[in-house]
Amino acid sequence: MNQLLRRSILGLVLLIGISLCAVSCSKQEAPEAVSSQGSAALTHGVKARDFAPGQLQMHFTKHGYQFGAITEEEYLEDARKLLDAPVGTDLLEKVRENGDIEHYRPSTREFAVMTRTGRIRTYFITRPGYWERQ
Repeated sequence: MNQLLRRSILGLVLLIGISLCAVSCSKQEAPEAVSSQGSAALTHGVKARDFAPGQLQMHFTKHGYQFGAITEEEYLEDARKLLDAPVGTDLLEKVRENGDIEHYRPSTREFAVMTRTGRIRTYFITRPGYWERQ
């Protein structure tokens, strides 16, 4: 009898945990698109800095060829320029739920992400339709 009671309680606790997870997961929202008017409030004071230690080399090796014959330093500077550029007709911005800031330039399909503290996460040329699927 004692073992049956333990199993029932364990099953109930598991069911409650799954229910709570389902409720909280269903409340997650997609990243918000930000207009040029709204972007200053979200990214004000945030400047793109550097990749995390060791990440610049990895990302340059993976994506650098997409930008032609550029150096690692030029790749970093171009990522900073994209992330620091003001939002406008040819620069779109989304802010992820975790605070990461995405910038996308439709004319060149350049895409970059930085943390809310300015740490660059990635920079590359997207495939057509990539931004719309984000």
